Amino acid sequence: MGNHMEVRHINMGFVTKFPVEWLSVFVKTRVEALKLAMEDVDQFEVDEILAWKGDPSLRTTMEFEVKFKDGDIVWKPWDLDLASCQPFEEYCRQNKELYLLLFTTDRVSGEANAISSRSITDAKPGDQIFVDLRYFGTYVYDNLLDLPDKYHVKYVVRVIFTKWTGKSHKKLDAQVPLFGRIFEFNNLFIFYYGHQRVLQQGMVEVTAHFLDNYPDISTMVV
Repeated sequence: MGNHMEVRHINMGFVTKFPVEWLSVFVKTRVEALKLAMEDVDQFEVDEILAWKGDPSLRTTMEFEVKFKDGDIVWKPWDLDLASCQPFEEYCRQNKELYLLLFTTDRVSGEANAISSRSITDAKPGDQIFVDLRYFGTYVYDNLLDLPDKYHVKYVVRVIFTKWTGKSHKKLDAQVPLFGRIFEFNNLFIFYYGHQRVLQQGMVEVTAHFLDNYPDISTMVV
């Protein structure tokens, strides 16, 4: 290394080379070192992720409602800093429609194709699920729908699987009564949404009644 030394950032993990004359021994505690390191990169410790908006297939459009350890709650655009924290990983694993955000952009396509190509084992004709309304159009949801508390209430659409299509149980047809249409879904869709079989607290089913008050919902599937 000559007169340079590689130094790993204690909080972010990246490695940087510094001239040795710039370095000195840090004699305080690890907790103090972590705090100083966070301040150095203008990073604050994330407590939990509360909500999301934007298009998960284009992560640079996304924002997350973040609660920090000091109690502050702010909407923060997606960035590598946020994506590297443990609460972000936990949130994406709990909300499976965000799962591919855990991978670097060069790996997303391969991971998505691998999941899509598998036979469907977690759903079958006759099953019913409830799907986040945002699946049908994040732009309309974010920009045109004034649904009450729409980032904390999960508005869902009833989907009823009707028959297998294709080969080896890799696709399912499904009725979506709200839109009066048949959709064909693969295993990636099932991975994202197939687990939600019943309405739970914090969910509201979007029915035909909603179309009277929020007609832009119909444009999601035009």
